[in-house]
Amino acid sequence: MVHETALVVVDMQNSFCHPEGVVGRDFPVHECDSVVHETQQALARARELGVPIVYVYTTYRPDYLDASPTWRKVNAAVAANKAMVEGSWDAEIVAEIAPRPGDHLVVKRGFDGFLHTYLEPTLRYLGARKLLLLGVYTNVCVETTARTAFQLDFEVTVLSDCTGDTSAEEREMSFRAVGRMFATVAPWRDALAELAPTPA
Repeated sequence: MVHETALVVVDMQNSFCHPEGVVGRDFPVHECDSVVHETQQALARARELGVPIVYVYTTYRPDYLDASPTWRKVNAAVAANKAMVEGSWDAEIVAEIAPRPGDHLVVKRGFDGFLHTYLEPTLRYLGARKLLLLGVYTNVCVETTARTAFQLDFEVTVLSDCTGDTSAEEREMSFRAVGRMFATVAPWRDALAELAPTPA
Protein backbone atom coordinates (compact mmCIF):
# COMPACT_ATOMS: atom_id res chain seq x y z
CA MET A 1 0.00 0.00 0.00
CA VAL A 2 1.25 3.46 -0.91
CA HIS A 3 0.31 4.96 2.44
CA GLU A 4 2.58 2.44 4.17
CA THR A 5 5.63 3.64 2.23
CA ALA A 6 7.77 6.76 2.63
CA LEU A 7 10.69 7.96 0.54
CA VAL A 8 13.62 9.16 2.68
CA VAL A 9 16.25 11.45 1.13
CA VAL A 10 19.54 11.46 3.06
CA ASP A 11 22.06 14.34 2.94
CA MET A 12 21.51 15.43 -0.66
CA GLN A 13 23.08 18.77 0.24
CA ASN A 14 25.37 21.24 -1.51
CA SER A 15 28.20 20.32 0.85
CA PHE A 16 28.34 16.80 -0.59
CA CYS A 17 26.70 17.04 -4.00
CA HIS A 18 27.94 20.34 -5.45
CA PRO A 19 31.47 20.84 -6.85
CA GLU A 20 31.88 23.88 -4.58
CA GLY A 21 30.56 22.13 -1.50
CA VAL A 22 32.96 21.98 1.43
CA VAL A 23 32.93 18.19 1.75
CA GLY A 24 32.44 17.47 -1.95
CA ARG A 25 35.60 19.33 -2.92
CA ASP A 26 37.69 16.67 -1.17
CA PHE A 27 35.28 13.75 -1.44
CA PRO A 28 33.28 14.20 -4.64
CA VAL A 29 30.33 11.91 -5.23
CA HIS A 30 31.03 9.60 -8.18
CA GLU A 31 28.70 10.40 -11.10
CA CYS A 32 26.85 12.88 -8.90
CA ASP A 33 24.98 14.49 -11.81
CA SER A 34 23.44 11.12 -12.61
CA VAL A 35 22.48 10.52 -8.97
CA VAL A 36 20.77 13.92 -8.77
CA HIS A 37 19.02 13.41 -12.11
CA GLU A 38 17.69 9.98 -11.13
CA THR A 39 16.61 11.37 -7.77
CA GLN A 40 14.66 14.12 -9.51
CA GLN A 41 12.76 11.52 -11.48
CA ALA A 42 12.21 9.27 -8.48
CA LEU A 43 10.82 12.17 -6.46
CA ALA A 44 8.49 13.19 -9.28
CA ARG A 45 7.12 9.66 -9.58
CA ALA A 46 6.79 9.28 -5.83
CA ARG A 47 4.76 12.48 -5.66
CA GLU A 48 2.51 11.24 -8.48
CA LEU A 49 1.85 8.11 -6.44
CA GLY A 50 1.19 10.04 -3.23
CA VAL A 51 4.24 8.67 -1.43
CA PRO A 52 5.27 11.02 1.40
CA ILE A 53 8.80 12.39 1.14
CA VAL A 54 11.07 12.98 4.11
CA TYR A 55 14.34 14.87 3.79
CA VAL A 56 16.97 14.05 6.40
CA TYR A 57 19.88 16.46 6.32
CA THR A 58 22.85 17.49 8.43
CA THR A 59 23.43 20.92 9.94
CA TYR A 60 25.52 22.26 12.82
CA ARG A 61 25.91 25.41 14.85
CA PRO A 62 28.87 27.58 13.78
CA ASP A 63 30.79 26.41 16.88
CA TYR A 64 29.85 22.73 16.29
CA LEU A 65 28.95 22.27 19.94
CA ASP A 66 25.91 20.30 18.80
CA ALA A 67 28.21 17.71 17.21
CA SER A 68 29.52 14.88 19.35
CA PRO A 69 33.17 15.00 20.52
CA THR A 70 33.95 11.91 18.45
CA TRP A 71 32.40 13.50 15.35
CA ARG A 72 34.47 16.65 15.88
CA LYS A 73 37.62 14.56 16.25
CA VAL A 74 37.03 12.54 13.09
CA ASN A 75 35.82 15.56 11.10
CA ALA A 76 38.17 18.27 12.33
CA ALA A 77 38.93 19.46 8.80
CA VAL A 78 35.24 19.56 7.93
CA ALA A 79 34.52 21.73 10.95
CA ALA A 80 37.52 23.96 10.28
CA ASN A 81 36.09 24.73 6.83
CA LYS A 82 32.64 25.45 8.28
CA ALA A 83 30.82 22.70 6.44
CA MET A 84 27.05 22.36 6.82
CA VAL A 85 26.64 25.32 9.18
CA GLU A 86 22.94 25.93 9.70
CA GLY A 87 21.53 28.61 7.42
CA SER A 88 24.45 28.42 4.99
CA TRP A 89 24.35 27.60 1.27
CA ASP A 90 26.60 24.63 2.04
CA ALA A 91 23.92 23.06 4.25
CA GLU A 92 21.08 23.57 1.78
CA ILE A 93 19.54 20.66 -0.09
CA VAL A 94 20.56 20.64 -3.76
CA ALA A 95 18.30 23.04 -5.66
CA GLU A 96 17.25 20.51 -8.32
CA ILE A 97 15.65 18.28 -5.68
CA ALA A 98 14.66 20.89 -3.10
CA PRO A 99 11.75 20.09 -0.78
CA ARG A 100 8.27 21.16 -1.78
CA PRO A 101 5.28 22.16 0.33
CA GLY A 102 3.98 19.09 2.11
CA ASP A 103 7.37 17.37 2.32
CA HIS A 104 8.85 16.65 5.74
CA LEU A 105 12.25 17.86 7.00
CA VAL A 106 14.34 16.20 9.71
CA VAL A 107 17.65 17.61 10.95
CA LYS A 108 20.40 15.30 12.14
CA ARG A 109 23.78 16.00 13.75
CA GLY A 110 25.66 12.85 12.80
CA PHE A 111 25.64 9.90 10.44
CA ASP A 112 22.47 8.09 11.54
CA GLY A 113 19.18 9.54 10.38
CA PHE A 114 17.43 8.12 13.44
CA LEU A 115 19.83 8.86 16.29
CA HIS A 116 18.61 11.83 18.37
CA THR A 117 16.27 12.99 15.59
CA TYR A 118 12.56 13.12 14.85
CA LEU A 119 12.78 10.71 11.93
CA GLU A 120 11.15 7.75 13.63
CA PRO A 121 8.24 9.78 15.09
CA THR A 122 7.74 11.41 11.69
CA LEU A 123 7.57 8.05 9.93
CA ARG A 124 5.25 6.58 12.58
CA TYR A 125 2.98 9.62 12.22
CA LEU A 126 2.87 9.06 8.46
CA GLY A 127 1.97 5.42 9.00
CA ALA A 128 5.04 4.23 7.11
CA ARG A 129 6.41 0.77 7.64
CA LYS A 130 8.30 0.55 4.35
CA LEU A 131 11.11 2.96 3.47
CA LEU A 132 12.63 3.82 0.11
CA LEU A 133 16.04 5.19 1.04
CA LEU A 134 18.39 7.25 -1.13
CA GLY A 135 21.20 9.78 -0.77
CA VAL A 136 24.89 10.14 0.03
CA TYR A 137 27.30 8.77 1.03
CA THR A 138 26.21 5.17 0.55
CA ASN A 139 28.71 3.64 2.97
CA VAL A 140 28.27 6.24 5.72
CA CYS A 141 24.92 7.94 6.30
CA VAL A 142 22.74 5.89 3.95
CA GLU A 143 23.99 2.55 5.20
CA THR A 144 23.94 3.64 8.85
CA THR A 145 20.35 4.84 8.51
CA ALA A 146 19.31 1.65 6.69
CA ARG A 147 20.73 -0.57 9.43
CA THR A 148 18.91 1.34 12.17
CA ALA A 149 15.68 1.34 10.16
CA PHE A 150 15.85 -2.44 9.91
CA GLN A 151 16.35 -2.75 13.66
CA LEU A 152 13.32 -0.50 14.20
CA ASP A 153 11.24 -2.94 12.12
CA PHE A 154 10.98 -0.89 8.96
CA GLU A 155 11.17 -2.73 5.64
CA VAL A 156 13.93 -0.96 3.72
CA THR A 157 14.77 -0.62 0.04
CA VAL A 158 17.88 1.33 -0.95
CA LEU A 159 17.41 2.95 -4.34
CA SER A 160 20.63 2.02 -6.10
CA ASP A 161 20.58 4.60 -8.89
CA CYS A 162 19.74 7.46 -6.50
CA THR A 163 22.56 6.71 -4.07
CA GLY A 164 26.13 7.93 -4.40
CA ASP A 165 29.58 7.42 -2.94
CA THR A 166 33.14 8.49 -3.69
CA SER A 167 33.56 5.63 -6.17
CA ALA A 168 31.55 2.91 -7.84
CA GLU A 169 33.54 0.35 -5.85
CA GLU A 170 32.68 1.97 -2.50
CA ARG A 171 29.03 2.09 -3.44
CA GLU A 172 28.91 -1.54 -4.53
CA MET A 173 30.65 -2.72 -1.35
CA SER A 174 28.05 -0.91 0.71
CA PHE A 175 25.22 -2.37 -1.36
CA ARG A 176 26.59 -5.86 -0.77
CA ALA A 177 26.95 -5.26 2.96
CA VAL A 178 23.51 -3.79 3.52
CA GLY A 179 21.86 -6.16 1.07
CA ARG A 180 22.88 -9.26 3.01
CA MET A 181 20.54 -8.52 5.89
CA PHE A 182 19.24 -5.00 6.27
CA ALA A 183 17.68 -3.91 2.98
CA THR A 184 16.71 -4.74 -0.56
CA VAL A 185 18.81 -2.88 -3.14
CA ALA A 186 16.95 -1.93 -6.33
CA PRO A 187 16.66 0.83 -8.96
CA TRP A 188 13.98 3.40 -8.20
CA ARG A 189 11.83 2.43 -11.17
CA ASP A 190 11.53 -1.15 -9.93
CA ALA A 191 10.83 -0.09 -6.36
CA LEU A 192 8.16 2.45 -7.30
CA ALA A 193 6.58 0.19 -9.93
CA GLU A 194 5.42 -2.02 -7.07
CA LEU A 195 3.42 0.91 -5.69
CA ALA A 196 1.63 1.80 -8.91
CA PRO A 197 -2.12 1.08 -8.96
CA THR A 198 -3.06 -2.14 -10.69
CA PRO A 199 -4.95 -1.44 -13.95
CA ALA A 200 -8.62 -2.34 -13.75
